[in-house]
Amino acid sequence: MNGASPVSVPFFRAAIDAHDEARVLRCLRSGWLTTGPECQRLEEAVRKATGAPYAVSFSSATAALHAALAYRNLDSTDEVIVPSYTFIASASAVIHAGGRPVLCDVKDDSLCIDVADVERRITPRTRGIVAVDFAGHPADLAALEDLCTRHMWKADRLFLLRDAAHSLGASEASVSVGGAGEDACFSFYANKNITTGEGGMLTTHNEHLADFARRFRLHGMDVTAWNRYGGIWKPYDVLEIGYKYNLPDLNAALGVGQVERLSEITTARRTVARAYEAALRDLPLVLPVMHEGHAWHLYVIRTERRDALMTHLQTRGVGCAIHYPPIHRMSVFGLPDTWFPISTRAYETVLSLPIYPGLSSDEQTYVVDSIREFFQ
Repeated sequence: MNGASPVSVPFFRAAIDAHDEARVLRCLRSGWLTTGPECQRLEEAVRKATGAPYAVSFSSATAALHAALAYRNLDSTDEVIVPSYTFIASASAVIHAGGRPVLCDVKDDSLCIDVADVERRITPRTRGIVAVDFAGHPADLAALEDLCTRHMWKADRLFLLRDAAHSLGASEASVSVGGAGEDACFSFYANKNITTGEGGMLTTHNEHLADFARRFRLHGMDVTAWNRYGGIWKPYDVLEIGYKYNLPDLNAALGVGQVERLSEITTARRTVARAYEAALRDLPLVLPVMHEGHAWHLYVIRTERRDALMTHLQTRGVGCAIHYPPIHRMSVFGLPDTWFPISTRAYETVLSLPIYPGLSSDEQTYVVDSIREFFQ
C-alpha cells in the first residue's frame, strides 16, 4: 500500500468523559492543586474497588513499589526475585530500596511469573518476591503465598509484593486484586485502564505499612501539605528521610470518576477481548489466555512474523506496540537469554493490539481485517 492509510485506529484512548473534565476544572478553580481532598477521594474509591482497608496515592506505581520495598529495610545482601518479562521499574525499585533484584522466567501461557522458576532461584539471601500481573492477568498469588510460607528468611516468611500496574479491576476466584490481603501497587499512567496522566497507588491490609507510605511519599513528614495548609497550621516532624512522591490533586481529580466507573470500564475491555478471541482464533497466532478475572490492560498476540505484521498494521493506520524488552537484556543487567527462555521467546513474538472502551466495533473490525489481510 502506498501513502498513509485513510483510516487511523490509535493504540490507546483514555476513558475520560465530560464529568472527569469537569472535576479537573473544579479542582483548578478551587485553588488547591497539590495533595489534598481529591487524593483522599481517589484513595477512598480505590479502597472500595479493591476491598483493601488502606490505600495511599503516589506520583507513580514505581514510587509505590519503592515505598513498599523500603518498608522492608533491604540491604545490599538481600535478594528479591522479580520476573525478567516486565517493565524495568519492577526491578529498579528493588535497587532504589537498597536490595538486589534476582530475575526469573515467566510461564509460557500467561506470561506471568513462573512459580517453579522462582523456587529454583531462592537462596538463603532471598527476602521476598515481586509478582507482576502481566497485561492484567492475575499472577498465581496462592502458589506464591505458599512458597513464601515454606521458605523463610531468618525467622520470617518471605514477603510478597504484587506489581499490579496492569491489573486494577482484575480478580482471582471473585476476589479483587489488592483485596486478598496482599500489598499491591497500581499504575495510573497515561495508557493504563484508569489514568491520572501520571500516578500510582499502594493498597495494603497492613496499617503500619500504610502509615510509613504516607510519610515516605512526602519527605518522611508526619503530616501532609493538606494538614499544614488546609486548616489550622500545626508543627510537623520528620520521622525518617523520605522522597517527593506525592500525587497532586489536579491529577487525582482526573482519576476519581474513572475508578468509580471501574466495573463498567473493565466490562468494556473484556468485551473487546472476547471479540478478538472469536475473530482471530482461526489464524496462525497464539492468543492470550481468557482468564475470567483478567483486567485486559493489554491484548497481546504472538506470531513468528511479528515484525512484518507490525509494519503492515502501522501502514494500515493501526496502532500497536511491543510489551516488553525483557529486563535481562538491558545493558545494566546483561544476562544470557538462555537463562530466561520464555521471556526471550515472548519478546521476539509479542504484539499488543488496541484495546479500550472507546474502541468501536467498526474500528475493531478494521483491526481484525487488517490482520487477516496480512496472513492471506
